[in-house]
Parts: sequence; structure tokens; C-alpha cells
Amino acid sequence: MTLATWAATQPNRCSLGFALAHHPTFCACSDLGEYAVFVSALRQAVRQDGTVHQCDVRPLVRGRVAPKHVGTLYRRAKAEGLLADTGEREPSNDVAGRNADKLDRIYALRSAA
Repeated sequence: MTLATWAATQPNRCSLGFALAHHPTFCACSDLGEYAVFVSALRQAVRQDGTVHQCDVRPLVRGRVAPKHVGTLYRRAKAEGLLADTGEREPSNDVAGRNADKLDRIYALRSAA
């Protein structure tokens, strides 16, 4: 099995075999798009009960994902079955994005994708 073959089977690895968490420190390949950064952040932010809170994901993607793309990435993750809306909400802590007066959704992380 070649490195490229092995890396293709690993959801958190680029085609060069580096963990997405190590980008861009060790690797500068073109595999790391915003969605890969977002999915990696979701997997890092999942809590023991399997939920993903936006307040936990936000600091992991800030500066790495364009702010105007975050909503689109959440919608894509829901459409692909990676996230499911639990129907629960919590107050936002996003002062920098001027969303502190709004409610954040709480998602359940699924094993898809």
C-alpha cells in the first residue's frame, strides 16, 4: 500500500499523509480547503455527549475560514449527514462577529463523511 492510497482512506489526512491538524505547519499541499478545516474543527470540538456547540467551533476556524462561508459550511455538513440539528439553542458568545445577541444552534455529530 502506497502512502497516497493509505492517505486517501484516512478522513483526517491530506494526500501527503499529514494530519489536518498539522496544516499549514508541516504541509502546504492544496488538499486543505475550507471544508476540510471546518470538518477537522468539528471533530476536535465534539463534546462527550456527541454534541457540537458553535461556541467551541468558532475559535478553531476563525482566521482559517472566511466568516461569510461558515454558514455555508454548516449547511453542507448537515446536507452530507455529518451534522444533525438537535433543536437546542444557546446564547452566542460571538462578540467579534456581532452575534452576541443571537442564539447558536447545537448540533449532533454523526459518523458520516
